[in-house]
Amino acid sequence: LLEFPLEPAPAEIVVKAEYLGINFIDTYFRKGLYPLKQLPSGIGSEVAGTIVALPTSSDVQEDPEYKARGFKIGDRVVSSGRITGGHSDYATVNWRAVLVLPPNISTRDAAAASSQGLTALTFI
Repeated sequence: LLEFPLEPAPAEIVVKAEYLGINFIDTYFRKGLYPLKQLPSGIGSEVAGTIVALPTSSDVQEDPEYKARGFKIGDRVVSSGRITGGHSDYATVNWRAVLVLPPNISTRDAAAASSQGLTALTFI
């Protein structure tokens, strides 16, 4: 187990992970078949949990779409894709890849349905 500092980029949200999804692409990262963008870096491309920090960039904070989404500390969210460390206690995620969960969807179900659910949906 390695610990390294959490250093979110100015446009990233920090999510305290409660559940994570594992998909086939994660096995490629673990085997070294796909390079990580930088080291040290966590792996994991899906996470569901709670927002603990919001973007620090004033450009992001003034973005109309960001404002419309109304992110708040404590929001339950899910994300799949542009994530650093989805298999960690905390993940940093570009705010555009974060969805706030409605009350009737659990973080557990959201984590299970993020990439795998979208993949299944494409077959319908």
